[in-house]
Parts: sequence; C-alpha cells; structure tokens
Amino acid sequence: MQRLINAIGIQNDHSVKVIRNNGDLKSSHFDISGNSNLLQSLNDPNTQAARLLFGGAEQNLKVNVPSDVIIFNSICNADKSSNALLQLSDFIQQLSLPVINHPESVLETTRDMIAQKLASIEEVIVPKCIKITPDSVQSIRETIENEKLSFPLIFRTAGDQGSQNMVKIDSADTLSQSLETFAITGENSFYLIEYIDYRSPDGFYRKARFWVVGDAVIPRHLVVSTSWNISYDIKREMMAEKPEWQEEEKAFITADHPNSSRIALEMKKALALDYFGIDCAFDEDGKMILFEATPCMAVREDSDFPYVNEVIPKISQALKQLIQTKASEVV
Repeated sequence: MQRLINAIGIQNDHSVKVIRNNGDLKSSHFDISGNSNLLQSLNDPNTQAARLLFGGAEQNLKVNVPSDVIIFNSICNADKSSNALLQLSDFIQQLSLPVINHPESVLETTRDMIAQKLASIEEVIVPKCIKITPDSVQSIRETIENEKLSFPLIFRTAGDQGSQNMVKIDSADTLSQSLETFAITGENSFYLIEYIDYRSPDGFYRKARFWVVGDAVIPRHLVVSTSWNISYDIKREMMAEKPEWQEEEKAFITADHPNSSRIALEMKKALALDYFGIDCAFDEDGKMILFEATPCMAVREDSDFPYVNEVIPKISQALKQLIQTKASEVV
C-alpha cells in the first residue's frame, strides 16, 4: 500500500465555502478553492491518501510522518494560496520525502512568471504578461505605455481561473469603459496580457487542452467556437448541435501528438512541475500559442460530451505511474 499526504491549501484570505454541515460544525464538508482535484481521478486501490491542510492562521505544524510516504501537493493557485504554499515548503524542509509538484515550483506559476519561464522555447508563442496592482485607470494606462503594450489587451483578475473576471480591451479609447466592473482600488492584483488572434483559417477559434502527468502528455479536449473567450458554457452552447465539431474533438483526443508532446515536456522541464495542464491554440505554422499552463486545471467527467471521459483513465494511469516513480525515491 502506497501512502500519500494530500496537501490542501486554504487561500490567503482564509476563506472556505461550507457545502453542508447538517447543523453540526464538526461534520462540515468544505469546498476549498485553489486546489487541484487531480488526485481524485486516481483509480488505484493500492494507494491511500490522507488530507493535510495548510494556510489560514500561522502554524508550526509538526506531524510524525512514516518514511514511506509521498507528499502530493494539490495546492495550485500561486496568486491566491501563496501562504499555504510557503507553509507546505517549510513543512517539507523538516522531512526527507519525495514531493509531487514541489511548492517552490508552484509558487512560480503565476501567469507573468510562466510567461518569463517559457519565453525561450522557440516553438511556443507566449503572450507578454504584466502583473499589476493599480489604484486607478490612469495608472493602468501609464503601465500600458511604459511597458510598450499594444492593443488589444486582455485584462483579468489575478488568481481567477476560467473565462470570468476578464475582458478584452480593444483600444485606449475603450479602456475606462472596459474596466467599469473591476475594483481598481490599489488592493487587488490584475494581469495585462497581450491578445493574440488565434482564429483558424475557417474563421473559428479552437482551444486545445493537454494534461502533463509525469512523462505522459495527454490530449484532454478541443473546443471549437465563434468566440475568442472559450469556457465550458461556450462549448455546450456552440458544440452541442455541431456533430462535425464533436468528431473533430474525438479525433484530437485519440490522436498522437508527437510535436505537442515534445513541446509540453520542454515546458515541464522549464517549470520543474510533475503535473499541470496546458491551454493553447496553434498557428498556421504549427507553433503553440500559449493561453495558460497551470496545475489548477480540473479533471471532471463530462455528461454533455461523454466521449471525452475516455481520457480520464489515461490520466489516472499516468498519475499511478508518477506515484510509482516517486515511490522509488523513498529512502
């Protein structure tokens, strides 16, 4: 039996969401944002995981850990869970155990740091990304000028995943209007990201996702859309009545992608991560246009497009192999 400590992080604002407790606080079930659910996809009766929480109030955690245990770091949001990642890093220093996704590497997965780390990979087009904590729209305007950023730009809240809390700013003239819904008070951080038009020759947008787990690179989905801002809701709206697009996605997730796999493993080396997801597109020359590389991407079953669920056992098998590889490092 392989035993894991599943490290879960409470976000910097100390908030958790109570799902239910039936009137008994001790029996509460929580949803704690900023953690990967990858470990839940593992289908292996020979692996046992115990959850350990980090973050929240300052803690000096001392736990007697057997020498055959692996630390599985599920804390994934470097913007919003940095305190938990730092606490986990301190905890690991007390031990001599293998770690999956070392917290020091995860701390360097903010969008701006990812852009810096991957900019030297020749076959990856990495949009310029600047992290800011502005106190006015004017300060944003000045940053755009000082950093020599060109419109259109994407403006999004730091630490948020998915397609919410982000807008595309088409020109300097629409800057103020585009940012009306954001709390620009000097207390919140945001990203300014170069927008790259990734439309395919047929005029549609295609967003691909790959999972990197250990040495395996697994195609997860391919969404085709008329909108540049692709979310699952957009996929459901656009692809439900498009069997030809569904067939295209089926072909994508069942095909071999040697070039993308090679690029993804280069990214893995640069990021020093054991697992993470990649959202991207491809230009006409086959170069990868990077949208995001993060361990925060979720692995969930899809009732609307059940054919993509065939990928989950592949992710589970790759995760099982990763754990076995890490177990060989146990002293």
